[in-house]
Amino acid sequence: MTNTLRSSVLTSSGRARRRSSALGALLTTALALTASVALVAPAQGTDGGLPPVEEADAGEGADTGEPDPIVVVAPETAAIEGDVQVGATVQVTTGEWTPADVELTYTWSADDVVLPDETGAELALTADHLGTELTATVTGALGDAADSVTATAGPVLAGDLDPAPTPTISGAVRVDAEVTALPGTWDPEASLSYQWQISGQPVTGATGSTYTPTTADKGQTLTVAVTGTRYGYTSVTTVSEGAVVGAGTFPSSPTPTISGTVRVGSALQAVPGTWSPDATLTYQWRTDGKSISGATGSTYTPQAADKGRTLSVVVTGSREGYATTKRASAGTVVAAGRFTTVPTPKISGTPHVGSTLKATAGTWSPGAQLTYQWKRDGRSISGANRSTYRLTASDHARRITVTVTGKRSGYAAASSTSSATGLVAKPFPRTVAPTISGTARVGSTLKATVGTWSPAASLTYQWRRDGVSIPGATRPSYTLVGADYGKTITVKVTGARSTYITASRLSTATAKVGKPAPTLTKNGAYRVGIDIKAGTYIANPSDYCYWERRDRPGTSLAGVISNEFTEHQTIVTIRASDKYFVTDGCGSWTRLVALGAARTTFKDGSWAVGSQIKPGLYTAPGGREGCYWERRSSFSGEFSAVLENNLTFGGRTSVRIYPGDAGFLTDGCGTWTRQSS
Repeated sequence: MTNTLRSSVLTSSGRARRRSSALGALLTTALALTASVALVAPAQGTDGGLPPVEEADAGEGADTGEPDPIVVVAPETAAIEGDVQVGATVQVTTGEWTPADVELTYTWSADDVVLPDETGAELALTADHLGTELTATVTGALGDAADSVTATAGPVLAGDLDPAPTPTISGAVRVDAEVTALPGTWDPEASLSYQWQISGQPVTGATGSTYTPTTADKGQTLTVAVTGTRYGYTSVTTVSEGAVVGAGTFPSSPTPTISGTVRVGSALQAVPGTWSPDATLTYQWRTDGKSISGATGSTYTPQAADKGRTLSVVVTGSREGYATTKRASAGTVVAAGRFTTVPTPKISGTPHVGSTLKATAGTWSPGAQLTYQWKRDGRSISGANRSTYRLTASDHARRITVTVTGKRSGYAAASSTSSATGLVAKPFPRTVAPTISGTARVGSTLKATVGTWSPAASLTYQWRRDGVSIPGATRPSYTLVGADYGKTITVKVTGARSTYITASRLSTATAKVGKPAPTLTKNGAYRVGIDIKAGTYIANPSDYCYWERRDRPGTSLAGVISNEFTEHQTIVTIRASDKYFVTDGCGSWTRLVALGAARTTFKDGSWAVGSQIKPGLYTAPGGREGCYWERRSSFSGEFSAVLENNLTFGGRTSVRIYPGDAGFLTDGCGTWTRQSS
């Protein structure tokens, strides 16, 4: 505001001075007179202490010869002009001085406090002057004469910061993009504060020089109000022009890439990169620039129809308050697909001329249409293009393979070849059944005789007992054992030769195998080691039987090692240290061998445990004339070989025969029957 005031005029004594035009004329006339009358300053009243000036009598007009005194007369008016407010400059003005060439000095006061540094006609008002009353005293002096006039103004008002600049907004006005308020140049400088506004309403907390529009601001008008404050000045607020907040743009929206091998049937992954800020991403796969219906996921598996076309993916990023942004990957031509599983085919069947081989292709992934080509030593066989193949004479001594080829729309054809078969074999043109020579009884040796095979073959043998292979009996000859007793014997001859089908021929069966040939058949004394070999022998007399082992020739009792008299089956072990073996009435002696399965019932006599009778718990009815039995550790016939014995008369009897026992002798007990093991 402007506070333009004109001061009242004060005399040097401080009282208001009123002059009439008559007095002015009088003074003018008096100055023109040559009368030597001195003019003095107007009287200051009765209390001024100075005598009033008496005017000379002009009529008397005597010239004293002294110069006239100088009188300085201040103008009637003085005023402080200008806007009395901080920041303005005021000036004190006065009317005309008498005389005109007086020297003027100025004294400024604020609230009666002299401003010692302010001695000019102008005073620049500062904040220090705010609210004070100004006083300007102008003193005119010439020589020793002086007069003054005073003007007042006030109070000093706050200054205006006008014209304040209109702020502008720097930066793209859009969501999430920082903009800056440019306040312009304020003169004088001011402390600035900011308030951002959306559609004229202040945004809470948005009081900085920068602001980032939010999603909610989109489409509304953004302004910024800048308020300047300075001590001594009235605050001023100016508002920028409005700008509509546009949609945000993604500062980072990378070009997507495609991960994976771009070919039919191979799953691909769109890699969108890192969008900033986060965006909701959608996908659209394209071939040759055209959208693929339904292909809107982050993954895509090219189809057969895509082969040879250029595949790309468009990633669209969206976010509330942001402009939707699309980014397309580079295009890649879709190559033919490859089968992920191409199994090796397998051939089943026997590689013999006349046999049929079968190819098993396995499971292809993805599924394929399969074709077959059979090959002989790596060369295709004309017409052999099915899953089976019948071997012909042309295949003899060759190796057979099969190649399976898979095809599928959009895929590169693939082939897989089986392992080769062994050399294809054919039958022997001529084979001969073997014949058996020898006597079919335990202890005898049988021999297989084989005719001529064509071509010559490598022969192997397998002897059989009642049609069952005998373990270990694989030589051209075979010695019959106790297990063969009562059984028929055959021999199978197998011929083998490279590229020929292994063939087997079976002999005619022998008669049932009989008991071993007797070693002794007559009574007498026999030399051990010469006439009879050491070993265990058995005899079944028809009436009575006496035998003895001797350590010397002759018949002396002293030469008897052991002996036995019996009417039943008897067994004796002749040792190599024995000198003679004597037999009488015993019939034929044969080596003891196991003939057939061990029994579980038996009668009087000597029996071999394990080979003739099974161990276990046995019972017998006994006999009135006495029942005798003994368990034996050997068949030496010596008393030391008796493990346990017993003699009972009448009534049932029992005994446990152990697996470690060599033999068991019984007489007069009746039939023994096994009760348990």
